[in-house]
This record gives sequence, structure tokens and C-alpha cells, in this order.
Amino acid sequence: MLSEIQIRPQGDAKRIQCFFGPAGSGKTSHLVKLASYYVIHKNKKVGILSSDTEKVGALDQLRIYAQILNVPFGILSSQSDWKAVVDSLQNLDYVLIDFPGSPLKDLEQIEKLKKVLPQDAVSCDKHLVLAATLKDKEALEITERYRMIKPTDIIFNKLDEAVSHGLIYNYQKQIKLPLFSFGIGANLPEDFEFATKERLIDLIFKISKLKG
Repeated sequence: MLSEIQIRPQGDAKRIQCFFGPAGSGKTSHLVKLASYYVIHKNKKVGILSSDTEKVGALDQLRIYAQILNVPFGILSSQSDWKAVVDSLQNLDYVLIDFPGSPLKDLEQIEKLKKVLPQDAVSCDKHLVLAATLKDKEALEITERYRMIKPTDIIFNKLDEAVSHGLIYNYQKQIKLPLFSFGIGANLPEDFEFATKERLIDLIFKISKLKG
């Protein structure tokens, strides 16, 4: 099992990191957790951006967290904004960008997302965020909808709410995208950890407690 699990090394993370996923997957809270980790534990300079202008309160929520962390916050509304993002945030170590939590079930939703996707020339990570409470079939269906963004890795949230964690192993083995990190609870910012092979095996066989 260890040989079949793919993990994204922490040191490979790009400066610009984009978070995608359906509503309810916990991508916004995970972005905040990762930003907190970089600021508090790594003493990195971080910026937070959001392109989610439709969800009520989404911008205000991220703006408040950015103020708490004392990091710059901005809004990304179209592809034309990307040059300004890259140029104006050169002094930052990481720029974390929250994208709308759309289910991408119809052409209109897909076209809206395409309008704010990073241009091909922009080097960035594209984290696909999923809930560990999904069934295998649901996770695969969601991934198929998000295939057009070409995700670089996978984040699984809500590990504390999942009865079992075999989904993560089965999913990763079939999709063949590396795991980046886990959200292990609702507390900000501490319920976060980077994925490791050993941790996933631990979760599947319940060798230790989830937050042990």
C-alpha cells in the first residue's frame, strides 16, 4: 500500500496556489489553515485572494482572516487581473487564491470558472479539495467535472467526520494524483496537516487517534 500512495512533497509547492472544489468541501477554511501555517510556523509572507464574488459573505470571511493574519487581501474577478496579481505580489512567498465552490454541472457554471482561471503562462498549483465523507462514486464524479482545470494534487477535508478513510486510498490509486494535505477538524488553524503515506495507512487501519 505504501508503494501505491502518491504524496506531493511540501517543498514542491509553488508560490501561487489555487483552491478548487464544490461547495461544502471546506476549501476556504483549508486555505486559511495553510496560510496560517505559512505565517505562524514558517514565517512566510503570504497574500490571500478570492474570486468567489457570488457566495454571500465569502469575501468578508476571507478578508477578516487576512486581517487577523495581517496579510494582504484582494479580489480576482477576471483573467485580465492575473498580470496585476503576478506583478504586484512579487514580494510575497505565497499567494493563496480561493475559487468559487461551483458544482460545475452545466455549461454556464463551467464558463464562469473559465473566466477567472489562471492563464497558461502562470505557474501555479491547483489543489482540488474534497470531503472525506464522500462516497467513492461521488468523489470520482466531482473529479471528472473538475478535470478541465487540470488539478495538480488533492486535498481531503473533514477527516474527523468520516467513519472510515478507505476512500482516500481507493480514490488516489484510481485518479493517480498526489495527496497534498488533510483537514482533520473544524478548528482554525490547528486542524491541518500535510499528507504522508504513513498517516494515510494510520487512518485506514485506525492505529492511532485522528488528532494524536
